[in-house]
Amino acid sequence: MVIIAVHVDDLIILAEDDEEMEEIKRILKAEFKMMDMGELDYYVEVSVLQDKKNNRVWLHQKQYINEIIEKFGQAEAKTVATPADVNMSS
Repeated sequence: MVIIAVHVDDLIILAEDDEEMEEIKRILKAEFKMMDMGELDYYVEVSVLQDKKNNRVWLHQKQYINEIIEKFGQAEAKTVATPADVNMSS
């Protein structure tokens, strides 16, 4: 199975193995002008960490969150604990 995700002029190709991935890239390059940017590590403000050995992927937005904190001048803001209401039922 192959999944191709497209956002504006960027795309992600997900394939079950490297051989299948290379075949899809070859077909797409024959039809479209495109560059292979290598293994996915950042896409649309989301950092992607891959552990191929254990077949796991982690997504986070730490870099984007830090940019927003800086943009709005909150880098030196003090944190505050916000405990849950103990009387709240689930």
